[in-house]
Amino acid sequence: MRLYLCLTLLAFALSVCCSGPAFAAPLQDSPPADSGPATTMHDPDPQQQARRLARRLQLAPEQETEIASILQKRAQRIAQLRGDSSMDARAQRSQLRTIRQDSEQQLRGVLSDSQLRQYQQLRQQARRRHLERQAPASSTSSGP
Repeated sequence: MRLYLCLTLLAFALSVCCSGPAFAAPLQDSPPADSGPATTMHDPDPQQQARRLARRLQLAPEQETEIASILQKRAQRIAQLRGDSSMDARAQRSQLRTIRQDSEQQLRGVLSDSQLRQYQQLRQQARRRHLERQAPASSTSSGP
């Protein structure tokens, strides 16, 4: 049972680490009260995410628009995938990884070299914060 739990946590951690722009989620502001349905960390609001990236990376308005479009399409594809009950969990995770990798590649095409370096630094910081939050939980779950 403990091995299964450890493997499950490891699989989850790997899927999160490989999720690409999803790590921009910690970079977003809280959604305004009138923004429609609330989003979760797993379902970041594409418009807010684009605005936050625009501020952090000093994007031109055209870049912000293009990034918002990429993030919106990604969110729609993910929502479609999650609504598809015909796929097993492994196939969904694989497809989710592909969606995120595709959108990551598109984002890279929009950013300048210096913006891309900044973006990668932001992602690394987000990964570190995520792993730090996970570390106490995993250390308390491993008993004698």
